[in-house]
Formats: sequence, structure tokens, C-alpha cells
Amino acid sequence: MEHDTSVISYTLSKCSKCMKCIHSCPTKCIRMDNERIAISKTSCINCATCIKVCHYQGLQAKGSTIYDIKNYEYSICLVSSALIAHMKTNQEIEALFHSIKQLGFDEVVDLTDIEAYLYEQATKYDDKEMHIASFCPMVNNLIRVKYPILLDKIIKFDYPSEIKAKLLKEKYHDKNVGIFNLCECEAKLPLAKYPYGNAHYSVDHALSIVDIFPLIKNNLKNGHYDIDICLDGLKTTNSYTLENNDKLLSAEGFDSVNNILEMAEFGLLEDYSLLWLYPCFGGCLGGHLMWGNGYLARNNISNIKGDKKPLAVNVDRLINEDIADITSDHRTIKEKLKYFNSVNEQLEKLPGYDCSACGLATCRIMAEEIVKNNRSINDCHILNIQNKR
Repeated sequence: MEHDTSVISYTLSKCSKCMKCIHSCPTKCIRMDNERIAISKTSCINCATCIKVCHYQGLQAKGSTIYDIKNYEYSICLVSSALIAHMKTNQEIEALFHSIKQLGFDEVVDLTDIEAYLYEQATKYDDKEMHIASFCPMVNNLIRVKYPILLDKIIKFDYPSEIKAKLLKEKYHDKNVGIFNLCECEAKLPLAKYPYGNAHYSVDHALSIVDIFPLIKNNLKNGHYDIDICLDGLKTTNSYTLENNDKLLSAEGFDSVNNILEMAEFGLLEDYSLLWLYPCFGGCLGGHLMWGNGYLARNNISNIKGDKKPLAVNVDRLINEDIADITSDHRTIKEKLKYFNSVNEQLEKLPGYDCSACGLATCRIMAEEIVKNNRSINDCHILNIQNKR
């Protein structure tokens, strides 16, 4: 199964060649070709690091637009716990949901019950073996690209937005229903049919929260929308409000997540039965497409009142087949070893400066591209200069 996950696109006609995006990419999936930046669609994990470091705003990730509502007989908006937790009181939450409904939605639905239920199920896994929470697409793709040995450790539950969307599609099976998910980070934008063409999802459209925030803000004091919040779901938005559990290891921030995955890869975390990882600093509350202060939002959770909403979902229906088949590398050990040796042979011929003058992040990536017949040794600028001397 091929994975075409990247939602990052390059928008400039010509690159300034500062190379910041190439060097900052944690999976080294960015390169320069013909003075334009190119991004590997299969190894990009949508961490948005390149977007943040580009001073010319040449890299962007866009979702659907609010105007897509008109294409449906009945429209529903999904609101995650991360967005709800940025409200200080239950009254502000009701005002938020009313404001979102005023954008043209027929119904506004929270994900707190689903998120609470998934956390509850994850903590029930066998304590004799370590597992990794799969509820962040960035974590799943990071493991696929950099730590494939941990793939079988991922809990293969579906994403909260997708579980809720399936339930809603069944409930309104006799209508042309359009389901829109408000996304707090770029990693969640591809979890929908549009705008990136992932037709197998039940969510129809992914909306960037930051894109529609000005519209939401305009109506925040114009009414309220009755909503019952599951407080346990709100607590899953960051590591500081998760329920205490001696077998749980939780961490926030991309560097911390990488460090933990490296230790897990070498079997150094076997005392834990569950790794719950937030690549965004501040957890989901600190999503790049969110507004407000994620640190202050943590305090809001203690002020919000909510009940544990009953949820009738069969555990078997929670499985995400994409995660179950997340790796596309089906080569034999012999084939992998042959490829590895070929790359090392080419690497020995390269200078090893990792200067990126060729448009690639490292000499090893250049060696890999040479083996794949996408580049040649003559593309190395350093060697060309040395040969002319």
C-alpha cells in the first residue's frame, strides 16, 4: 500500500536557496530541483517545520473552505477537544459552538466522548507488552518513515474524527451529509476526502482552524448552543492533564517524541505498557493551526465541568486499516541488504560534507538517489569543483 500523505505545497516560482527547509526537515524529504523546492509525498509527515522556518512563506498547507457547505443537504462540523479546551468556561464553549453553527452548519458535534473512550481502551492493553498510541497522524508517519521496527507496537485504533464521522453517516444515511472536521494542525488535514483526495475517509472536508477563526470570533457573543462535554476527553489534549498511570509514558514536543521512539526502538522502555506521544509542544493544545495560548488552555480544563457520556461503539469497529497496513516496504532481507550495500558504495565516493549544494539534505540521501537512478555522481558540486582543479 502506497502512502501519499503530504499536504505541504511549495508556492513560489523560484527558491531563495537559504536551505532552511531542507536542513530543518526531520525526515529529510525536502530537496531542490530546478530552483524549486520539491517534497516527497510518501516520506513527509506533515510536521510543518518547513512552513515555520520559511521566511518567504513559500511553503503552505491548506484545507477546504467553508463555502463547501453549500454542496450538501445537511452539514455537520466536528470539534476536537483541543479547540474546546481553549475556552475558559462551559458558557464560552456553548458560545463557541453557536458561533460555529452560525457559519452555516446544521449541526455541531464534539469529539470529547470518542477521545475519552479511545484513551480508556488504550490503557486497557496488555501490560506485558509496550504499545504506542496511534491517535496522532504525525506520530504514525514518523514511525513509518524513521522507526519501522516499531510499526507492530502501534495501537491500530482509528482517528476520533473518523469514528464519529462513520457513526454520523449511519445516523443520517438517508441524507446527503457533509462532515467537516476542524483541524488544529497540518497533520490532520489529510484525514478527509477533500482537499487532498483521500476518498476512503468518512470525513468529507478538513478545515484549518486558523483560516476560519476570524469568522468564529465575530459571532462569539451572539448566542449559545447546548452541548454536553466529556471532561475525560478534554484531559487527553496534553500530557499534564492525563490521568496518572505508572505504566503510561507521555511526552510533548518533537525532540522528546523522537528521543522516546529511539529508546523504544532499542527496547529501553519495556517497563511501560503505553506510550502516549504529542509531537506538538504543549500537546494538541499547541497545534500549529490553533489560536490562543496552549499553556493557559491547560488551566481551562480544571474550570470546565463535564460528565462521562455513554458511548456504544464496538471495539472491533475502532480499527484503522490504514494503520494496520501502514508500511509499504515489502522487500526481502536479501533485497534490503543489497540496497544498503549499494548506497554505502556510492556514499564512499561522495565528500560527506552534507552541504546541500546538490539540493538534497545529506550525502546519504544523494547516495540513495544515485542508487535509485534519480541522480548521478556528477550532480555533486563539491566533486565537480575538485575534479576541475
